[in-house]
Amino acid sequence: MEPRKHGASRFLSVALAFVLSACSITLISQYDEQIDRAATALQKQMDAHLTKLEAASGPDATFVSNKQFYQDYLVDLRAVELRASAHPENRQSLGQYRLMLDNLEDLRSTHETEVTLSVAYIGTVRELFNQGWRAIITLEVAKKRGEG
Repeated sequence: MEPRKHGASRFLSVALAFVLSACSITLISQYDEQIDRAATALQKQMDAHLTKLEAASGPDATFVSNKQFYQDYLVDLRAVELRASAHPENRQSLGQYRLMLDNLEDLRSTHETEVTLSVAYIGTVRELFNQGWRAIITLEVAKKRGEG
């Protein structure tokens, strides 16, 4: 009887290996071209805004003159975050979007409190946003390479 149990065990092992090989385990979400494009566009919008603030003076540099940018950017950022949240296994990207939302709120509240922003502060903010967008875009590009 021992040989039969061993044969049945071997059969079950082979069957299990076959079933598992047919299953695909997803550890990260699929590439999303719209997220890739939106992230690139949002990075460009923020850089353009910060470049404008560096060159601005007087009323053009104040929070009041730039309030609409913060509202519009927030809506766009939330929209891409929502799209990213629709993908299962997208925790890494969602964490980056939360950081971007926090950075945006910090920038907005600092601009509102200080009225205008120093060139040094703008440079620091630019680097923070570029790091965040670089992480998001790098992850999307890696997802795209993984599809091939």
